Amino acid sequence: MNACKSFLYYFAIEQTLHFPEFTEWCASNYLSSERVIVSHSTSKILCRINAKTIRGFLNFPDNYPNSGESINESVLAEVYRSCKTEVRCKFLSSILNEGQSLEGLFFPYRIHIFKEEVQLVVSLVCQVLGLDDDCHVSEVVLGFLLKMSSISLGSESQPVHVFSLDEYLAEAIHIQLVELSKVIFFKYQSYLLNMLLCSNIIELQLLSTIFSSNMPKQINMFEFVNSIMS
Repeated sequence: MNACKSFLYYFAIEQTLHFPEFTEWCASNYLSSERVIVSHSTSKILCRINAKTIRGFLNFPDNYPNSGESINESVLAEVYRSCKTEVRCKFLSSILNEGQSLEGLFFPYRIHIFKEEVQLVVSLVCQVLGLDDDCHVSEVVLGFLLKMSSISLGSESQPVHVFSLDEYLAEAIHIQLVELSKVIFFKYQSYLLNMLLCSNIIELQLLSTIFSSNMPKQINMFEFVNSIMS
C-alpha cells in the first residue's frame, strides 16, 4: 500500500476523550481572520492554526518533503471515479480479501471485505481525514489508497505520492472552529490539543515543576488545558 513511504503513519496520534467544553473554549477564543487561538485574559497568542504548528508536534524524519500534493475529499473521490477501469480492477483485486467479489455490493463498501492490513490503513485514513465512519470504505478513502498504490503509479520504482496532510488538517480545524455551532462532533480535538501543548511548551514545563517536584515525564493534559483556559 506504500503507506509508510507516504508518511501517513506519522499523522497517527493517540486519540483523547471528547470534551465539548475544550473545543467550545477554543472556538470562542479563535480569531479566524488571523487563524490564532488567544487568551483574552493575558492577551497572548496560544496557538496558530497552520501546517507549521501541526508539523511541530509530529516527529517527522529528515527526509519529509517540504511540500506535498494538496487534497480534499472531492478531489480524492474524483481520483477513484475517473480511474481507468482496468487500473481500478487491478487495484481492487490487490486490496480485497482473496476470492472476494464486489458483485451485488454498493458504496460504501463494508470494511470486512478488505484485507486486514488494508483495514488498518483505512482506519488511519479515516482518522486523519476526519471521516465519520471507518466501518465502511467510501470513494474518498479508495481514492486516497489508489493514489498511494504502486498500481496507479505504474511502477514500484516511482516515488509515492506524499499528500500535504498538515495543510489539510490545518484547513479542516480552521473550518470546524469557525463553524462549530453547525458541527455535531468536533473531529480534530486530539490534534488541536497537541497543537496547544506544542505551542506552550514553556508553560508546560512550568506546570511540571508546580505539580511535582520530581519533574514527571508525563504531564496531565487536562491540568494544562485548564490552566490556559482560565
